[in-house]
Amino acid sequence: VYFGVAQCIQLDSIRYAIEQILDKEIREWALGALVVVTSSIATSHAGHFAQPKKMDINSIKYIIKQRRRSAWLEFSKRLIMIAQESERYPYPIEIVEGPWENALRNVSIAENAENLVVYLDAPYKREEYSRYYHVLETIVKYDYPSSENKGRLRSKEKGERFSSEFFTKTVSKVEGYFVEIISNILSSGGICAWSYSDNGAAAIHNVISQVREKNRCSVYLYNIPYKHLSQRKKKENMSSKLDVMEYCIVFK
Repeated sequence: VYFGVAQCIQLDSIRYAIEQILDKEIREWALGALVVVTSSIATSHAGHFAQPKKMDINSIKYIIKQRRRSAWLEFSKRLIMIAQESERYPYPIEIVEGPWENALRNVSIAENAENLVVYLDAPYKREEYSRYYHVLETIVKYDYPSSENKGRLRSKEKGERFSSEFFTKTVSKVEGYFVEIISNILSSGGICAWSYSDNGAAAIHNVISQVREKNRCSVYLYNIPYKHLSQRKKKENMSSKLDVMEYCIVFK
């Protein structure tokens, strides 16, 4: 429902070939390029995979345009571009597996963790984000999960989809999770740069206060006006964009 038959064959063939690469670093770069390609050529709704694009007279041109795109061509272009760009930078980029406790533990014990800065970009709202990116997860895992409902989702009941602690209606729990994560970053000797908006579920001042109660730290706030793209339907004389204030709160 997200790709044409030819695109599916191409994506699977490339993924199979990537699996045969012996060099782990090259394999990860190639897989990263394929994830981008998968997202860019998909016939998706609003750029995610929670549900397929509705096929009607208004969307047929877009669908045909997307289905014509070659996964082979897009993958070749992106892999070459990444190779060229990577030559400009002296420091390597490594993937650290989650969940966050595991990622922080692995980074903290690394030899180069003296100047550790952790950028925290957790969900702003109570959203089940695993259903938005399940196709990309399957591309990475290269497994054979369930394919449920209109969105062809991985099964949550069978444990095939990740469930975040932020998927809760209780605001105090959300704020508590932020405090826990930020405190863990600080206790590991790192600096935390927390990205959040005044439209998020948690109250920023509550989180800052609780973090400062538990940790001796300095807090720096940076903010900028921003427009969030709304997922709701656009009504007459109403903008589909929300005016918000985006913050970067640095705990040191």
